[in-house]
Amino acid sequence: MKTLLTLIASTLVFSSSFAAAPARPNIIVILSDDMGYADLCVYGGKDVPTPHIDSLGKDGVRFTDAYANGSVCTPTRAALLSGRYQHRYGVEDLCGKSDKGETCVLPPQANPLPLRLKRAGYTTGMMGKWHLGEGEGLTPMDRGFDECFGFLGGGHHYIIRPYDKSGYDAPITFDISATALAVGKADMTACDGVNLLPFLAAQQTGAPHAALFWRDRLRGNHFAARQGDWKLVHSAEYGEPPGPVTDRLFNLAQDLSEQHDLAAENPGKLAELKKLYETWSADVDADCRKLGLEPKFPKTAVSDPKATE
Repeated sequence: MKTLLTLIASTLVFSSSFAAAPARPNIIVILSDDMGYADLCVYGGKDVPTPHIDSLGKDGVRFTDAYANGSVCTPTRAALLSGRYQHRYGVEDLCGKSDKGETCVLPPQANPLPLRLKRAGYTTGMMGKWHLGEGEGLTPMDRGFDECFGFLGGGHHYIIRPYDKSGYDAPITFDISATALAVGKADMTACDGVNLLPFLAAQQTGAPHAALFWRDRLRGNHFAARQGDWKLVHSAEYGEPPGPVTDRLFNLAQDLSEQHDLAAENPGKLAELKKLYETWSADVDADCRKLGLEPKFPKTAVSDPKATE
C-alpha cells in the first residue's frame, strides 16, 4: 500500500482499514516544533545530518515558499488538527492553565482531522507532543485517535538526561490537513485548507489560496496578510532591539526574505492589504462567537475589537 508522507515533534498516523481495492493510502504527518528553515540538510543545514528526511525531499516534493499557521506550537497544531484558521476557535497562544481552567485548547466544537478520518474508515494514532488540552474531552483519545504514545503538555524532552532538570507557491499548515482528508476520502466540509494533490500532479496551476493571514493578538497584536506577491506585516519584531509596532510591506517575488520595506512607496497596496486583513479578522471572530467561544484581544484592550496596539 502506498504511503503519503508529509513533513511539516508530533507524528500522526492514519492507516486505512479497508483491504479491498481500490486501496486508500496510509497517511503520515510529522509536525516539528521550532525547526528553522535551514535546519535540515535538504534546505542547506550543515550542523546535523538528516539523510532520511533529505531522501524525502529528493524523491518527493519540497516546498520552498511555505508557511506555518502560527509562530508557536499550540496555534499551529490547532490549525493542523482542525483544518481551519485556529482563530475561528479562539486559539492564539500556548495552551496553559489559569484559575478558570485550561486556556487556548482546541475546543470540543472543532471537527478534528483524526475523527474525520476515523469516520472514513481509518485507524488513527499519534506519537509525541499534543499540547492542545489535557482535561476531559480534550485529550488525543477524545479527539479521534485510537492510540497515543507521548505527552499531553508542552516543554518536555523525549529523552531525560541525568543533568537535565527540566513545489508551488505558498502552502500553509492546514493544507496538509485538507490533503490528508482528500486522499482518505473523508469529510472535507468547514475546512480552510486546500487539497494539494492537484497542484503537485500539475492538474491545477496558480496559488491554492487567494490570500493568507496570520494573527497573534496576545503577544503584541502582531498580524500579517499575503495576497499574490505582496505581504503586509504589522509587527515590532524588526531591528535589534525591536522597535515600535509598524506596518511593513514586502514584494516576495523580489524579496522573499522580507528585507526591503516598500510601505512608503506603495500606500495604496498597504491600505488594500490592511482592509483585506480586517475583513478576515472580523470573519474568524464571528465564527468563533457562533460556536459560543470568545475571540482573543490584546490584554491592554480586552473588550475593544478595534484596538490595534
